[in-house]
Parts: sequence; structure tokens; C-alpha cells
Amino acid sequence: MLALTFGLFSCTEDIDFDLNESEEEILVVEGYITNEAKAHTINLSLSGKFYGSGELPKAEGATVTISDGTTTFNLTENEPGVYQTAPTVAGEFGKTYTLNIDFRGQTYTSSATLRDVPEMTEIWVEQNYFLATEDSLYTVFVNTYEKAGKGDYYMWKLYINGSTPGDTLGGFQFSDDEFVDGQQLDSLVIEGGLEAEVGDSLYLEQRTISEEAYDYYLAANLETVWRGGIFDAPPSNVPSTISNGALGLFDAQGVTSIEMVIQE
Repeated sequence: MLALTFGLFSCTEDIDFDLNESEEEILVVEGYITNEAKAHTINLSLSGKFYGSGELPKAEGATVTISDGTTTFNLTENEPGVYQTAPTVAGEFGKTYTLNIDFRGQTYTSSATLRDVPEMTEIWVEQNYFLATEDSLYTVFVNTYEKAGKGDYYMWKLYINGSTPGDTLGGFQFSDDEFVDGQQLDSLVIEGGLEAEVGDSLYLEQRTISEEAYDYYLAANLETVWRGGIFDAPPSNVPSTISNGALGLFDAQGVTSIEMVIQE
């Protein structure tokens, strides 16, 4: 055992990894349009190096539009790298929306269709005594349904007192309809161990998302939130829905919501 231990600690070698870090900055896009009447936001930034620190540089001075084929919405850069529509813009179900970005002499596009979203009928909580003995842990349930016809993808975003609990990326649930097509979904668990107290307000969004967005969120979680085991696959790039070599996601998402206040 002693010899084995010595061997493990003595056989070391310095290895230089070629990360192929290019000086070229790649455009990174994040944003979506929904059926809500609000200022829809497209965030633009530039890629950083592998060992870089701090926030990514903002992509300023771009020309950004979203079009449904008939009407074109011009976005305004209200702060560096943050482009927004007018607050009265609302997407319509069934229409396909195309994002167009002109930046540094290059054009980038992405398209997604806005699909209608089922309504949620009830939300409630129950104290969860299985994860811990604390009274402040709750399981969050919702009643909803899944539309008939396979090929739908969903995301649920839970807010407590206006903020998402836990990790930003891992703080929402998403699923396809492979095994629940056309079914009533009663007592669907949204969160199994929510730290909350009586009087806290819960706000839940149910969203329809595109297949491309589902793949994007799945890959992003696999590369970040769900990593850490010795059997993890080697890191890989998260898929992009943006043309011309840009990275990121643009999507059209149907949104419905329900809320409650935790009672005694």
C-alpha cells in the first residue's frame, strides 16, 4: 500500500492544453418573444476566453428587429447590449417570428413559431417532511393538461416573492410530451423541497417552448447544473439556434401563469 501511494503521488507531469482560444469575438444571443404585452428583451454579448473572468463584454450598437412576416418590431438599445421592443408588443399564437441582428457588418437570424399554451387550473403546496424535518420545506403542485398531438415542449418557472429559487439555470423545470400526450396532469410536482414560509407568495409560469429551446436548455443543464460526477461525459458545446456562427437562443414562447399565497 505504501509503494502504491508513493507511485500515485510521484508520477506527475505538466501538460499544456491547447484550448485553441481565438482572438475573434463571437456574438452571443439570448432572448424570446411571448404572447404577453410587454417589452421583450434580446441580450447581446461577446464570447470570452476559457480562462476569462467577469461578465462578457456587451455587444453595443447593433440593429435588432423581430418580424412576423407582416409587421416588423424595431428594438431599442436601452442599456449596453440590452435591446427591447415597445412595451405594447405581444406575440400571436400560430405566427412565426424571425429575429434579425445586424452587427459589425454581419447579419444573424433565428426563427421560432409561437405555440398556444394550456391553462393551469390550480396551484397548492404541502409541507414536505421526507426531505427534512423543517416545517419550512414545501412541495408545490399544479393541475394542468397537455394538448393532444405529440411534439409539444414545456417549461415551468416558479417565483417566490418575485425571485426564482435556487440556481438560475436549474431553477426551472422542462419536459416534452412523449409520455403524457393529451392527458390531464393533476398533482404535477413543480418543486419538491421549496424553502418558504406562511405568507410567502408563489407565482408559476407555464410556457410552451420550441424543440430547439428544449434541446438548448437540456444541453445547458448537462454542461453546468447536472455536472460533477466522475462518469460525466466530456464537455461539449451547447447547441445554438442563431445563424452565421453566433451562439445562443432565440425562441417564441406561449406563457400562462397562476399564483397563490401560502396559508397556515
